[in-house]
This record gives sequence, C-alpha cells and structure tokens, in this order.
Amino acid sequence: MNLKEFLEFKLINTEKFQVTVYHLMLLALIFIITRIILYVIHRIFRRQEQKKSIELGTSRAIYQIIKYILWILAIVIALDTIGLKITFFLASSAALLVGLGLGLQQIFQDFISGITLLIEGTLKVGDIIQTANEEVGRVKEINIRTSKLET
Repeated sequence: MNLKEFLEFKLINTEKFQVTVYHLMLLALIFIITRIILYVIHRIFRRQEQKKSIELGTSRAIYQIIKYILWILAIVIALDTIGLKITFFLASSAALLVGLGLGLQQIFQDFISGITLLIEGTLKVGDIIQTANEEVGRVKEINIRTSKLET
C-alpha cells in the first residue's frame, strides 16, 4: 500500500459523504492551526497587558470573543472539509435551535453581562463590593460568564 492509497482509504462511506484518512489529517491540521493562531493572539494580548497599553479586563474580553469566533469558523471549515454543509444542519435543526435558545437565555444574559463588566472596567479584580444579599467581598476573578468573589 503506497501513500496515495493510504490517504484515500475510506473510513466512513455513505451515499452522501465519505471520510478518508486524508480528511482526518485535514481536520487535525485545521484544529492544530486554530490552536496555534489562538496561542499567538493570546501572547500578543499578554504583551499588551504587560506594556499597560490595554487593560486586563478589556484584553480578556476581546480575546474570548476572538476565540469563540475562530473556533466556530474552524468547526464550519472542518465540516465543509468532510463534505457536510453547515446550511443543511442549520435548516434541519431550526426547531431544535429555537428550543435550545429559550433554554440558554440565562447563560446568554450572563455572557453579555460578563463582557460588559470586562470591557467597561467599572469592576476590577481586587475591588471590594457588596452583593444584593448583603455579602461583602473582594473580587478575585472576572470572566466572561462568571466572576469569583472572596468573602
């Protein structure tokens, strides 16, 4: 068996699409490149934070948004690589997505609130705050969806 036969070896073969060793190698390459790009972007943001040219919260918020966008693009490209069209999935799962959207409203609200906190910078790590249920504590960490408070 030569290299061409190995790469064209069919792992999954249906009427609509097929997955070969070549496809798996492309998928791995797509995800590796995505990880490398995210690593480089993360390092750039870290350098900007150290130079104090960008605030920590703003940097983290922008990086998280970039990370989500890049992973979504990588997944769409990966699906297209093996022959699955994303439009087919979106059309066939519209009702499921509506139900899922209703169930994820609170998570989405938390996500938007976290981005707002990080970008505005009104709340910073180390600030002392009082919560609605009268707890007083120091902000230890602010993330996209959750924040940690030490009481």
